[in-house]
Order: sequence, then structure tokens, then C-alpha cells
Amino acid sequence: MIRRARSKPLIAAVEGLALGGGFEIVMACDLVVASETARFGLPEVTRSLIPTCGGLFRAGRVLPANVAAELLLLGRPIDAERAERLGLANLLVPAGQALARALERAETIASNGPVAVRETMRFLETFRAEDEARGWEGTQRGEGVIYAAEDTVEGVKAFFERRPPQWKGRSRAGPCGGSSACEHASSAGRSRSISIAFPMAGAGFEWRAGRDSNPRPSGSKPDALSS
Repeated sequence: MIRRARSKPLIAAVEGLALGGGFEIVMACDLVVASETARFGLPEVTRSLIPTCGGLFRAGRVLPANVAAELLLLGRPIDAERAERLGLANLLVPAGQALARALERAETIASNGPVAVRETMRFLETFRAEDEARGWEGTQRGEGVIYAAEDTVEGVKAFFERRPPQWKGRSRAGPCGGSSACEHASSAGRSRSISIAFPMAGAGFEWRAGRDSNPRPSGSKPDALSS
């Protein structure tokens, strides 16, 4: 379901929580019917994991880029009303009615010309194919980094022990196999440096948590974003 090419539309009927892999299944669908109880989220980052079933690249396709970044980086869910407002959910319905309303939409599609439906699906699949290929490649690289990190073990262990994780920000097998990008990510994790921009009239200021407590002019590039 996550990766297969389809000639028939797939409709998600969502009641309650669709988190992690559940949300990734939703994003693999063509239409989404959500009840007012639905919640959508990608909480993997809270355990030093990443979405590995399409969430990394599909989130930015089904949601505005800044909202996708919010879900991926904060790990907090959004409710059904916001999901419908942002275009993730095609239809918002009362609790308990998602499946019935999804079946209604399926019947409407089935009443249309089957050749036209198949050709439309073929076009949609072809249109997305290049982005999908790049997305899976990037996800695979990310998995290699994550599975070599001490924080991954700590995140899962802390979850089962029901305690806050203690992050170290380093890889068990060296800094991500020698990748300079991962070395930088590791050092950023240890210093807990986060840059926040404050746009102001005629000037901008940045604030870096953990190392700078005072805002500074934005003329220089913040450490967390520098190469």
C-alpha cells in the first residue's frame, strides 16, 4: 500500500489517532475522509527516529511546507479541523461516520467512466514518480544515520521505561559513516543550538538556545545553519 502503483483510487477513512505509520498510510491514499475525532501526526522525532514509510517526503506534498516541517520537527499532532482546513482531509464528518462517507465517495468514483479513472490514476502516479524515487532514496540515507545513532537506542528505551530521554547526539558507528553533514548534526545535537529568527522593521535578529541568551543582528549565518 505504501509504495505500490495503483490503477484504482484509495480512500482513507480516519477515526481517532493516525500517528506515525498510521499517518503514513493516510498520506499514501488519494482521498481522505476524517471524523472530528481524528488526529494526524509524526511523533518519531520525539524518540530520535524518522518516518520511514513515506512520511518524510509526502508530508510536504499533502500539507503546506511549513506545517509539514512542524509535524516532522515538533512531533506534535494536528486535529481534524485543522487538517481539513489545510487540505489534508477532503471531508470532515461527525464521529463514527468516516467509513460510511468514504464508501459514498467510492461509489461516486465507481459510477464514473472506468477508463477515465484508470488514466487519471496513471497520470497521477507518473506525475509523482520522480519525486517518490528521490524521497525513498533520501529516506534510506536517513535510516542509515538513525540506526547508527546512540540516541535511537536511548529514545526507544526511554519510551518503554516511561521517562524523558537523555540525548547525546552522536553515532555509535562514528559520525554517520564520515558524512560531514552528519558530523555537523551531531555537534549541533550536543550543543543544543537552535536558531530562531525575529523579523523586525528594517532589521532581523536571531536567538540561539543553549549557547546565546541574547539576540544578535542577523548579518552572520547562525552556527546551526552554517556548513
